[in-house]
Amino acid sequence: MKHAVGVLATILTISSTAAFANAAAGDTCAMKLNGDSFLIYAASMADKPTRGNWQSVVEAQTKLLVSGNRIAAGNAKDSETAAGSCVKAAVE
Repeated sequence: MKHAVGVLATILTISSTAAFANAAAGDTCAMKLNGDSFLIYAASMADKPTRGNWQSVVEAQTKLLVSGNRIAAGNAKDSETAAGSCVKAAVE
């Protein structure tokens, strides 16, 4: 059982590394984000964005967070832009 858990952890690590070419850069960037921007970043990264769709993922997550009253609509665009730069850093 311990061996299976170790193998699973290795597979998950390799999978996440492949999915996010520079996850460390994205996470470092995200540490500087404000609350709303960080929520958008976290929701977007959970949706597993790629180089080809990261912008649409960030936009969709921002809309979901606004409609769910989790972030303020008034500064959603600025928060989306900040979060998007970190998501972009993570996938490129």
